[in-house]
Amino acid sequence: MNYIFKISLAFSNYADSTLVFFTNVVLTYTAASVFFPTPIPTLASLQILYDAFINASAAAATGGTILTEQKKQAKAALIEGLRQLTLYIQQNGNNDPARLLSSGFFITGGPRTNWPIPSTPVILSVLDGIYSGGFVVKISKVDFALMYELRYTTDPFGPEARWNVVPPITSTTFKVNGLTEGTKIWIQVRTSNSKGQSEWSDPFYFMVR
Repeated sequence: MNYIFKISLAFSNYADSTLVFFTNVVLTYTAASVFFPTPIPTLASLQILYDAFINASAAAATGGTILTEQKKQAKAALIEGLRQLTLYIQQNGNNDPARLLSSGFFITGGPRTNWPIPSTPVILSVLDGIYSGGFVVKISKVDFALMYELRYTTDPFGPEARWNVVPPITSTTFKVNGLTEGTKIWIQVRTSNSKGQSEWSDPFYFMVR
């Protein structure tokens, strides 16, 4: 039996804060994916829509009918940009769930829709990388997981932390480079499949060497 996987458009109904986080993930993942080298619209164009929505949201926080309407328009434009990008991702995803998920979008369809949302993985170890400024994270394998995701922050751990999102992988070993030696970070991981994403794991504190 041939199954068809499709990009989920659930983001069209996301709350403002959720849409901001989701768009940031899509921008990061799609840019890093080798499967989508020439996205339409361009990621630069989508970044402009993303920034416009963030600025409009900040302005609307002070209240006022005009500013609120401008925020609504900016949100609608961002959602339309994401919807156009899903067409490109769908056309170039080869109906491969792992490839489609590497864009940062969720997917629907296929036998995996009967799978449960995967459980939260455990960080087994964090070690120094081969090169200075890198680190290697090994996590537990999780049933029903299609992809594994990692994020880290140099901020104090908490709801206000600003996270760096690492593109998802299909293995349970992450290799991250490009940090400054001596940087102290908090690390979290999670899993995803066509049903959704797990909760983020307990944080792991590490100093990069």
